[in-house]
Amino acid sequence: MTSFAYPYGSYTVETVKLVRNLGLDCACSTVEGLVWKGSDAFLLPRYHIHDWSGEEFGQHLEKWFNN
Repeated sequence: MTSFAYPYGSYTVETVKLVRNLGLDCACSTVEGLVWKGSDAFLLPRYHIHDWSGEEFGQHLEKWFNN
């Protein structure tokens, strides 16, 4: 195992510290946002994906990557 997903996206300073100390590479929450070069590897955001058509998904990808 190299990564962790916080249950229901919930975390505290203490849980982040515990996950860091497990020797994992990264962890993600359910906070929506982009990952940048300087992003904290243990507080990685996500994008919520819905029941979109391929075209709708493509439009969202373009929007996210062009921001």
